[in-house]
Amino acid sequence: GNCRTTMVGCIAVEPCNVPESISTCNFAQRVALIQNNARVNEELDPNLLIARLKREVAELKEEVRVAKGSAAGEEEEALTDADVDKCRALVQQYISDSVDPKEPFVCGSVERLRASFRILRDLCNSVLPADGTTGDGTDPARTAALEA
Repeated sequence: GNCRTTMVGCIAVEPCNVPESISTCNFAQRVALIQNNARVNEELDPNLLIARLKREVAELKEEVRVAKGSAAGEEEEALTDADVDKCRALVQQYISDSVDPKEPFVCGSVERLRASFRILRDLCNSVLPADGTTGDGTDPARTAALEA
């Protein structure tokens, strides 16, 4: 259910009420084993629900457009410097703490997505040396395994 439930058992110590008191205690023990997850009943504001669904539809339409563009064999035009700068800004925004991790990464086309991954790869390679170590001679995979 959606509420917290409390079991109150009343017992009597008189000899004639002992069997009923034992029965009440047994019932209280069975009730104590019941697990109840109380939650708040939420009423969604229709305007918020509509806005969320419209945003989701727009995201899905963008995904379909990108998928159809790459599946139809269309040639992607070369990215301009402005497009690469937009991709770089998207990657910087994505790796910053100011973005919700659940928010999708939408860049507009498959070619822009590839450029964004190249930018991210270059950022990662600029942080780590070429030999894959962390700079102090230790292997990051070994370090992660030891920490786990």
